[in-house]
Amino acid sequence: MPSRYYFLSSLPMLRFSETCPMSWSDFMSQAKGNVSESDYKKLCEIENGDFKSNSLLKKYAQFKFKLNDAINENRLVKLGKSESKVVFRDLDIQTITNAVMNAKNPLDAELLLMKVEFDWLENEKGYDAFTEDALFCYALQLKLLQRKAFFTIQSGNEQYDKLFSALQKEMKTE
Repeated sequence: MPSRYYFLSSLPMLRFSETCPMSWSDFMSQAKGNVSESDYKKLCEIENGDFKSNSLLKKYAQFKFKLNDAINENRLVKLGKSESKVVFRDLDIQTITNAVMNAKNPLDAELLLMKVEFDWLENEKGYDAFTEDALFCYALQLKLLQRKAFFTIQSGNEQYDKLFSALQKEMKTE
């Protein structure tokens, strides 16, 4: 009989400062048969970026939308392509947006955004570690840690070199 309680208590603790303890496929294979079919189906939807099946997931999608919208608006204003349209914005969103816009490089800005999402999920999980919401928070935090593993200075510099070389070649041919 599947039990979310036993499954969640068997998972390693997630901390943003640490590396990801398992892959998504490992997590899903462990979840199969250990959580209800309904929970497993919703985990599959999370994997596909569908956040409509649960109130917490809807709230998370809304939080991400507000955050991305505020950052995009600030980018357009800084580029001189738009004037600020928002008269009033959530103080937390505005504080985060300002921190992201003032980050010393894109890697720091992206890591800050991931940390904010991770902490938001931790807060939303609450004190009951065995609820459906706790399961989904764990899954989303795991995805964030996996994404974070791709962001390194070395890979960023390699990507920059590729883009810069391509741009130089394009400029020489014109």
